[in-house]
Amino acid sequence: MTTIEKCIRDLSDKNYAADGRFPRYWKAADDLSFMGPAAAAPAVPTLIKLLKSSDIDLRWNSAYALSNMGSVAVSAVPALITALNDSHAAVRAEASKALQRIAPHLNNLIT
Repeated sequence: MTTIEKCIRDLSDKNYAADGRFPRYWKAADDLSFMGPAAAAPAVPTLIKLLKSSDIDLRWNSAYALSNMGSVAVSAVPALITALNDSHAAVRAEASKALQRIAPHLNNLIT
């Protein structure tokens, strides 16, 4: 079983996992989803930081991971709102999806 500490460490690791199929940061985001929101909550500060990365893959992956966390990721709302203006459409779309899931009361402002 993957630990929250390993997920947090791997969120910014673009090397491939031991099985060679996916980068570690992708697997970390998926593992956070499987842990459930409460168990994954300690990763929120790292995900917020990665939303500001110069790397598009890390920004998108962070928004994706946050979108699966629900209300435990409410502290990410300001960073996700900023991500709505990202230079890449995929990041903007994932940030919008995350906001809709984390703060549904904001839907009329972001759609």
